[in-house]
Amino acid sequence: MRYYFYLLIFLSTLFITTSVSAQEGIQQDPNWQTIEKMPLLDNSYGHSPPLLLADQNRTIHAFYSEPVDRTLIIFYNQWHPDTGWGAANDIILPPQTSFARVQDVFLDSASNVHLIFYAGNEQQATIYYTTAPLALAYQASAWSTPTPAGLDAGPIAAAKLIHTNNQFQIAYSGKWNGEGVYTVSSDDNGQSWSSPQELLLLNTDENLLPAQYNTTIDEQGNAHLIFGVFNAAGYGDSVYYTRFNQVSWEPPILLRNWPTDRLGVNQPSNISPAIQAYRDILIATYIDLNQQGGIVTHSFQYSSDNGLTWQLPEQPFGTYIGTSGPTRFVIDSAGILHMFFSHRTESQQIHGIWHTTWQNNSWDTVQPVISGPFSADPPFDPSDPTPILSQGNTIFMTWITDPGVARVGIFSSYTKLNTPDLPITPLPTPLPTISPDDNNDVLPTVTPVVIQSTPTWADVPPVQNNASAPLFAAFLTATLMVTTVLIYYRLKVNK
Repeated sequence: MRYYFYLLIFLSTLFITTSVSAQEGIQQDPNWQTIEKMPLLDNSYGHSPPLLLADQNRTIHAFYSEPVDRTLIIFYNQWHPDTGWGAANDIILPPQTSFARVQDVFLDSASNVHLIFYAGNEQQATIYYTTAPLALAYQASAWSTPTPAGLDAGPIAAAKLIHTNNQFQIAYSGKWNGEGVYTVSSDDNGQSWSSPQELLLLNTDENLLPAQYNTTIDEQGNAHLIFGVFNAAGYGDSVYYTRFNQVSWEPPILLRNWPTDRLGVNQPSNISPAIQAYRDILIATYIDLNQQGGIVTHSFQYSSDNGLTWQLPEQPFGTYIGTSGPTRFVIDSAGILHMFFSHRTESQQIHGIWHTTWQNNSWDTVQPVISGPFSADPPFDPSDPTPILSQGNTIFMTWITDPGVARVGIFSSYTKLNTPDLPITPLPTPLPTISPDDNNDVLPTVTPVVIQSTPTWADVPPVQNNASAPLFAAFLTATLMVTTVLIYYRLKVNK
């Protein structure tokens, strides 16, 4: 009997220790709700975070590309705090057998969503435009027949849709008259588009390619664009800024460049530029080498004259390092600017998503949203946070695991702020008036594919908001072991 008693104590202690240590070091801000997994066709596909829109009825709308039958199709899903994620619908097919890579979305004041996507391959591609009422975005038949907008796109899929001064602009990577950045415009709400205009031509002898566009609109309605340029080896070459002054695009300004190095030692492997207009300043960020060289972190540049001149780069978070996506910004209903980024700490190698706010012309203390030591199995290395503001006081955010570590889908969570809640305004429900052209090869599917998420071990979030979850799991494990040992002992005695 004593033997079984000691065995019971040993096994119970072992399993409690194992269960607790599996979560040791991984922490989630208690103000953020339980992590959810977004329903996807294939969690192993290397997804980027979805493009998000927020209506005024507490609903988040997500647009993303998924592989189906050896092509990429654009899907739609929505999230609500009361019900979580819904079922995903396919909404847009690419022309013929090419790939539809969603690039950007915009929600206008009439609750119509405008979407652009890249379709084609490295040899031949086009940026297409389509639109639908947001209330019917889940219906493939509600989307207009995609219109070719940006011609001779590629070879990199990179484009941004900009709406200002009652006009649409698209900035994209193309080769209309050589490799470079091109723009097209529409004055009739996307029904027709201008011919491509050169914004920046690159030196083809150096095999330079533009990518990673990011935009912001200031209070005066000017559009600001930042983008990166990469060399043939995939390393960062330079960062450029330009402005659309509501009449025309201004010549791009070089913000940063790195010396050419075949080994990439003096160049970042990712740039991830971002830009944000806030009150009377512009904030530009990008991944850069730190002051010691060789280790990458985010550099910041500021402009107080609407982009005409820029201060020298600063690195306020130099102890946070890595290449895990761009910084992201949201402004809440109290006018507070929030910034999110994913890095690891240089000293303790703690990986995570970090949050700070702009206070008194400087960044406040950085706080973790979710953080912990790196793990390959189960994978933990959160990357590329994508937040959006809902109702003025709710920040909803999606992120992925670093695809170099594992491809396990898209995670999401949200938090409520102590700021005013904006009034709820239900979406209008207009009837679709689309008349598809039977001779057009670019048609959305009539019957969406409904996807139900099947949870697997990889679907389990890396950490839950309930701090007692590990102990509870350990208790259940220990109880099971106690029961097993007692049953075994009873059977032994009764023999």
